[in-house]
Amino acid sequence: MKKRIESILLSNSFLFIVIYFIFIQNSFSQNPEWLVFNTENSEIASNMISSISFAPDGVVWIGHSHPSEMGKGVSLFDGEKWTIYNIKNSGLPHNNVIAVDFDHSGNTWIATGSNYDVGGGLAKFDGKEWVTYNMRNSGLLSNSIWYIKFDYNNNLWITSSKGIVKFDGENWITYTMNTTDLPSNAVTSVDFDSEGNIWFSTWGGGLVKYDGIKWTTYNTNNSSLPHNNVINVAVDSINNIWMSTFAGNSGGDRGMAKFDGENWKVYNTDNSDLPNNGVWALTVDLHNNIWAGPRSDNPPIKNGLVKFDGNQWTLFNTSNSNLPSDYVRCINTDVHENVWVGTGDGGMAIYREGGIKLPQTNAGIKQWHNLN
Repeated sequence: MKKRIESILLSNSFLFIVIYFIFIQNSFSQNPEWLVFNTENSEIASNMISSISFAPDGVVWIGHSHPSEMGKGVSLFDGEKWTIYNIKNSGLPHNNVIAVDFDHSGNTWIATGSNYDVGGGLAKFDGKEWVTYNMRNSGLLSNSIWYIKFDYNNNLWITSSKGIVKFDGENWITYTMNTTDLPSNAVTSVDFDSEGNIWFSTWGGGLVKYDGIKWTTYNTNNSSLPHNNVINVAVDSINNIWMSTFAGNSGGDRGMAKFDGENWKVYNTDNSDLPNNGVWALTVDLHNNIWAGPRSDNPPIKNGLVKFDGNQWTLFNTSNSNLPSDYVRCINTDVHENVWVGTGDGGMAIYREGGIKLPQTNAGIKQWHNLN
């Protein structure tokens, strides 16, 4: 009798576990694959998104900038409420927010600028106090910043049309064509590999590697780089260097490329399913999938969002998905494989195949980021 009771209890326990996992699976499968935030359905400051960054505390910082006009500052989203910082209600020095990153102490660094050298420099925000750095009170080469990123040693690298600046918290070190072998002062982005090399994309000068001593340039003359206008560089987990090229108004876009340190692989409309040879936005996720925003200025064509897993290309646009605009300006991915897409006129979208990993209740982004 006792063994029979134990058997029934074990069977009931097993049944409970099965039902529980079915419930959990169904709960996650009910999550939508797309969420869109715009000025009509949320308190986001603008539908023009220039950057999306994840703070250590889980808050999402969304930069707003306009290529030739005034942006709308920066929007913060904690999963429940929105907070807007601009020049009227904070110490933000300019409303064109082009990039945001976070130091190892959790301070927020905000770069302001535009393609037309309009900006207010760099701002640091510790949650209470704002500190502004500009050409008057720091070693910045320009008040219009194009990109910022912290390296593994907590050095902040700042790029602009005037060159590169490294800030270690005390010292400002500048790198320009006049003082180094940098082939162009117009530096569009920066990333780091696991071997300590720093990779810069430049407008007109190609791709540049800096190992702390030596500068090495890869261009159309000495490598298989398809175009010298490199708009973004991203390093994957096995140190492949991915780069997107963009010709701009001159036309003649030539695709994107991968460089493993020895070999080059170029992807374009002739040899792949890349829908446009002009590629603006670029990022690599945790599984080394490439996410890109292809578009061209001459002729003006915007193609939406592209995923490349190393073999297959998948295109998401306004015709075949819930992407709110085909004008993709920036892309970022979080630890739960959600893909965050900032558009130039349609707001921000979140995408995850199989369903976005969001909490069942409005408990905030912190719970969201702590999901397993």
